[in-house]
Parts: sequence; structure tokens; C-alpha cells
Amino acid sequence: MDYQTFKLTPQFRIEVAESPRGFTLSDYEKARVEMLWLEEVAAHPSTTFNGQILNFLSLEGERLLGEFVDYKFYLAQLRDPQLQPSLQITPVTISGLTFSGNKVLFGRRSQEVTQYRGLYEAVPSGGIDPHALQGGQIDLKEQFQRELWEETGISVTEVKGIQPFLLVYDPSTHMYEICAVIEVNYPVVSEERKPTAEYQEFIWVSKSEMKSFTAKHSAEFVPFSLYLLKAWKI
Repeated sequence: MDYQTFKLTPQFRIEVAESPRGFTLSDYEKARVEMLWLEEVAAHPSTTFNGQILNFLSLEGERLLGEFVDYKFYLAQLRDPQLQPSLQITPVTISGLTFSGNKVLFGRRSQEVTQYRGLYEAVPSGGIDPHALQGGQIDLKEQFQRELWEETGISVTEVKGIQPFLLVYDPSTHMYEICAVIEVNYPVVSEERKPTAEYQEFIWVSKSEMKSFTAKHSAEFVPFSLYLLKAWKI
């Protein structure tokens, strides 16, 4: 996969447009969005929630500009690519490598999620929501902390550091991923990670075992997680 990568510096920031552009949809397209959303809710009622996600607008130097849109529009775009020319949603999401000592945390995605059901994924991984918006900018550390806690139950008090290091455009998913390394206290490894609506199980893998583990389960990995490990040279 030909990912487009941009190294991040401490000056990198995400700003949110004050006035979202909105969508100009025909009556048919509006009805199609609603129908696809209702079908998704009926199929996965426990994991389908119409929150807001950050949509990419532009990238100029160290400044990424985005806007918040309802998730249901992106879901509709995924389910029916014919809606893409009208919606043109390019999500900005986060992907983290969580370290505890020399071990990295992975989650196996549940069968109820929208994409990559049953595959291993580096955690945390998710969207950017308005909770992290402060003074017109996204607090990336706040977003990573919140996502880590929501997905794994690891408290912010256990987080030693968060280092965003890469912005990646994934042409296969038409998404921008903000990648970071997260360090947590070592005792977290011994704590039981209970299954969630998003992940059916969690596993810690040491660096020394990583090559054999990913080779054995290469077909069971979210592709971007394998790329993220390579980017951090694990």
C-alpha cells in the first residue's frame, strides 16, 4: 500500500472550521443516507452511534483544517460509494502504539464493529470528536487519552507520555491517520483487560516476539496496524 506520510513536529496543530460546509444532497440522497443508517442500527444496535467525526478540509504546512460532521454520513458513504461525490468525507482519525515496557498492546476487533471484524489492531484507534476541541483546536493528547480509556480501561493516571510522530494518508480507506506512541506504567500489563463492544480480547506482545506473531497472524491484522509497526521500526 502506498501510504502518504508526513512527519509531525511539536508545532503540528489541528484547527476546526467555525462554519461547517454542510452537504448539498438531493431528496433521493437524503433518503438513501437515512435508509442506510437505519439498516446499520438494526444490524448492530449495540455499537452504532451517530456521533461526530472530524472531516479533512486542507493541510498547509503544520496546520490541518477540519470540520465536524455526523458519522451517519460517513457510514452512508462507506455503504454506497455512489454517495461519495456528494459527501466527499475524508475522516481524520488516530492510531496509537501503546507500550508498557517492551510490550505492545493489541485488540482483536469484535464482530459488531463496522469494519475489520475479528482482526487484530494496535490500540487505541478511533475518530476525533468534539470533546477534544479547545479554543478552536484539537488537543491530541486529550483525544488519545480518552480513546485509550474508552477502549481498554487504562486510566490517564497510568499514561507516562504521548508522542505524536506521523500523519498518514491511507488511499485504500481515504482517511488521514494521526499516529502516536503511548507509554503506560508497567504494572498495567498484569491487569485484566475485559472485552468491550469494540474489542473481544486484548493481548500484549513483546518486541522480541513481534516478528513471529505478526507473521503468524498477518492475515488477521488490520493492514494499517502492520504499517504502523513498520513505521516505528518494530
